[in-house]
Amino acid sequence: LVAVFFEEAEEISEELEANVTGWSQARDNRIFMENLLRSLHTLKGGARLCGLVPIGDLAHEFESAVIEVQNHERDVDDALFDDLNARYDALAELLATAQASLAAADSVAAPVETAPAAAEDVAEPVVAAPAPTPADVSKVVALEGEVTPRDAGPEIAAAERAQQEMVRVGSALLEELVNLAGENSILRARIEQGMSDFTGALDEMETTIERLREQLRRLEIETETQVLYRHERDDTPSYADFDPLEMDRYSQLQQLSRGLSESASDMLDLKDTLLYKARESETLLLQQARINTELQEGLMRTRMVPFSRLLPRLRRIVRQVANELGKEIDFHVQNAEGELDRNLLERMVPPLEHMLRNAVDHGIEDAEVRRNFGKPPKGRIDLRLTREGGDVVIEISDDGAGIDVEGVRAKAIERGLITDATPLSDEEVLQFILSAGFTTAKSVTQISGRGVGMDVVHSEVKQLGGSINIMSRAGQGSRFIVRVPSTVSVNRALMVSVADDLYAIPLNTIEGIVLLSPDQLQALYTGEGKTFEYAGVP
Repeated sequence: LVAVFFEEAEEISEELEANVTGWSQARDNRIFMENLLRSLHTLKGGARLCGLVPIGDLAHEFESAVIEVQNHERDVDDALFDDLNARYDALAELLATAQASLAAADSVAAPVETAPAAAEDVAEPVVAAPAPTPADVSKVVALEGEVTPRDAGPEIAAAERAQQEMVRVGSALLEELVNLAGENSILRARIEQGMSDFTGALDEMETTIERLREQLRRLEIETETQVLYRHERDDTPSYADFDPLEMDRYSQLQQLSRGLSESASDMLDLKDTLLYKARESETLLLQQARINTELQEGLMRTRMVPFSRLLPRLRRIVRQVANELGKEIDFHVQNAEGELDRNLLERMVPPLEHMLRNAVDHGIEDAEVRRNFGKPPKGRIDLRLTREGGDVVIEISDDGAGIDVEGVRAKAIERGLITDATPLSDEEVLQFILSAGFTTAKSVTQISGRGVGMDVVHSEVKQLGGSINIMSRAGQGSRFIVRVPSTVSVNRALMVSVADDLYAIPLNTIEGIVLLSPDQLQALYTGEGKTFEYAGVP
């Protein structure tokens, strides 16, 4: 029960955060309040059923705060949402702590289990379980019917029932299946290559048979000529009606030449049969390629999770750091419905958290400073998720002070990374903040300033096969563009041969392909300019 509870609690936690955020943006829409009450009621009942009383009590207090609004005992204002966010943060922290403690105490879990049912349906099967204790029954009965969403129609109920029909499978098994599908693709590609070589050999065989038939035809002509020549020189009596090719005149050599001609015809028929079978096999391989691609994509989809699952954690980070620093910040997320590979999403959490901390600490100025510059006192951080080809692009921008380019340049000169005479653009200079131990902070705080962080972020993104691009405008803000492949299980690559070696270059790292003549290459190697310009960029 505890394992199922924590699986369900993770989903409920996401729903709570989404409903608090949605309610804060549409304060007259009571459906968010109803959804909050239903989710909290489910969480409270599940926690008490599993004996996790502190979680149940905290959920109950959270629920009571929302019920005050429902009973018109409390106004829907900024103070309410500050309180709800604080309660949510505390509940999320307690859930994470309890789950970590239980995982440390007991690491044995079932690899496959059915998904937990929705809140309204939990009560019935538990009440029907054999030999429940009175205390259990009282807890279960408390789950029934306190709150029902007024606006939920039959369509929503049907959709919720459809979502319940799920099976939870261990990630290790999925990983193995994805790897096997990949191996299957590779083997099929090798068979395709073999079939292509086989078809080419059959084409060459046809040419050889044609050459053999031509040689046999010439042999037959030569044989007949020899027979006629011997007949004309023979001194035996001649008979007008007797053909020289009959009887003993028909030599063994002629029989062999005729037999070889028939064998050549049989070889041509055999070649046609093999070619027909090869074409059939190629058709089957094409069908298998389609099925294999669908299988692989289906398995990949099982590993994909919506980016929105990260949002509660990221919003909590922004709120906590902003509260510590006494800043007011609006955090806006766009297109969070996009999906990412589960492994990729987990590995992207620390880099995103660090960049958001930096945006709050270094980027957004204090309210007084912002007023002096004519900005609204409340800062703004935007996170956008887009997809370009096989890549996912995560963009984090703020409307703060921007990065001090001259400070970065001076620090780079001080550390000996460049000299005063090094001709670098501002955008190129900004890349130095990704170097290990590089910081321009004047003081070290618990949040940042140690010079470790962006180099670790850069290292992690590079290990995923991605890249980071930094742009900043003084007084207007900064923008970090992180580009990573949508999955790390399968990478498409460009095959390149250099002399006798083959290399595979991941497609997401290729900007473009240009063919250069040897003269152009020689000019680049020996000339003054050592850079090649592509798409206007040296």
